[in-house]
Formats: sequence, C-alpha cells, structure tokens
Amino acid sequence: MNYQLTGNAFVDTGIFAMQAHASKLHGNIQIDALTPELVTEILGDGEAFGRWLAKANRHLNSFFMVIGTNSDLVNPSKNKKLYKTNQRGFLDEEDTGWQDYLKILKQLHSELITHVTQTRFRVLT
Repeated sequence: MNYQLTGNAFVDTGIFAMQAHASKLHGNIQIDALTPELVTEILGDGEAFGRWLAKANRHLNSFFMVIGTNSDLVNPSKNKKLYKTNQRGFLDEEDTGWQDYLKILKQLHSELITHVTQTRFRVLT
C-alpha cells in the first residue's frame, strides 16, 4: 500500500480515515492515494462519511485524550442523550452536538470545493 505521509499525525490520520471510507464506498478495494476528486466524493456523499466518522470517533479513547469533551461531537451540554445512555455508537436525533460536528464537515467540504475550483482556474488561466 502506498501511504501519503505528511509527518503531521492529525493530517495523516485524516488521510487514512478518508482512504478507509473510500475503500468502503468502492466495494472494499484498496485505495492507495487520495485525489481531489476522491476527497470530494468522500466528503460529498451526504452525511454518510460524517456519521461514520462521528460514530467511530465517539468510541476512540484517543479522540477523548486529544480533544477532550470540548468537541461538539461529545460535549455533555450538547449530547445529553449520549451521556444518559452511554451509547457512543448511536447518534440520537435529540442531541445537537454530533449534528454540529456534521455541519463542520460540510463546511470543510464546501471550502475544499471552493479551493480546488479556484486553484484549477488559476492553473488554467
């Protein structure tokens, strides 16, 4: 497998998470490299990637160790049902925190599309 390491643990983890989700989208084939088109597909597949990522991150001790409970994804004030039931893999519609988390992912997708579009336009002109 060809890994695109940047040297930044957070960026590299994000790349691997997107590669894993892309593999799932494409019938579990191995995804060796992320292209702008593939990243756009991953982030643009509705809420599927966001929900998948939210459920995964809620289960990871490393997420809590790095982010703590200050993230929208797990903040007790925005995820009251989560803390009542302790069902980390369930995204209850009454909780607003994970929904805010998805909004951030959608905003990142929009910014990515804008950046890619502007970059390609500059290259073409």
